[in-house]
Amino acid sequence: MTERAIITGATSMLGVATIEAFLRQDVPVVAVIRPDTGKRNRLPDSTLLYIVECDIQDYLQLPGLIGGRGGIFYHFAWVGTGPDRNSDYHRQSQNIRYTINAVLAAHELGASAFIGAGSQAEYGIVEQMPTKPETPAYPNTPYGICKLAAGRMALSLGEQLGIKTIWARVFSVYGKYDKPTSMISQTLRKMRDNEPTAFTKAEHVWDYLFSEDAGNAFFLLGLHGKDQATYCIASGDCRPLIEYLKVIEDLMQPSHPLGIGRITQERRVYNLCADISSLIEDTGFKPGCNFEDGIRFIVKEL
Repeated sequence: MTERAIITGATSMLGVATIEAFLRQDVPVVAVIRPDTGKRNRLPDSTLLYIVECDIQDYLQLPGLIGGRGGIFYHFAWVGTGPDRNSDYHRQSQNIRYTINAVLAAHELGASAFIGAGSQAEYGIVEQMPTKPETPAYPNTPYGICKLAAGRMALSLGEQLGIKTIWARVFSVYGKYDKPTSMISQTLRKMRDNEPTAFTKAEHVWDYLFSEDAGNAFFLLGLHGKDQATYCIASGDCRPLIEYLKVIEDLMQPSHPLGIGRITQERRVYNLCADISSLIEDTGFKPGCNFEDGIRFIVKEL
């Protein structure tokens, strides 16, 4: 039987999706949440789910709070993920220490693996397409810089402590509990409310992954991911952004046109297309939901 999962940032979109992936296999999950979180109701109702309250700055206390030995430790928690995430260098940099403490806690708990959630922001502006795990990383934002540093510190410390450590760079995930500020969330809300929308020429090539598939990817990484490896978490299906917008338009049938090109392009067109071949080869991951079906699911929940 698969050993338990220990998940920080459990009420996040990725946290909930990963919890649900483990519960579907009848595997116990320890969900680590902030004591003051207003998102506790996102957690599934299951006798296999155990909730532990702990602030991110106190993760060194987790072994005493959780108890027992073993598990696969997932670290999704990160302070400063809102739309202003790149305006506070100090707050972003704190996450590096919090990640280190999460690795130490995982080791003390006797976890078989530590899996951290990185970001495509670690790469910066990439000319090469698709982006591979080994693509040189030159982040150009505080968020991306700190994600990169946290990942490298986690991998180094994990190797030193002798715990299998994996860093997963997440591209664009959408679905249940997506941020209201995401492009998809804002577009769907405006179309639902009959508000006009406005976009650039939408020429970027993008890669969207449904949240349930992302949770399954993390589940499989815990079982089959390789030690000291970095993986791209994405669908592998890349399209110009305008194609995604037209899918949303066709499903929502808004009263206003899309408004493509109404926003001036302030920076050059860039691509966000991931190479997930190592994820597929090592874990057997295969996305189960295409973009059209994913949007249909979200629309039903609106």
